[in-house]
Amino acid sequence: MINTYIRPHLFHTLMLHIGQQIKEELRRQERTVCWFARKLCCNRQNVYDIFKRTNIDAELLLRISLVLERNFFEEYTTQYQQALGGTSEKLP
Repeated sequence: MINTYIRPHLFHTLMLHIGQQIKEELRRQERTVCWFARKLCCNRQNVYDIFKRTNIDAELLLRISLVLERNFFEEYTTQYQQALGGTSEKLP
């Protein structure tokens, strides 16, 4: 097993604002908050709360990915690969 250490000061630059990504995708698809709330079986306020989140439950993200037909998990995969690739150092 390889130990990998990511420098703490890099966590801030690696943070993904998933709520903003979801909001942008909804806008790109020209969908309304009301439509999205109906598809998620929640109210509009919950959708606005989702937009504010910097992290999200995996099950909810799966539901959102299915509704918007976009794999939001790829955002995290890309972030993970970047963290390991360019900004990590291996410890002995």
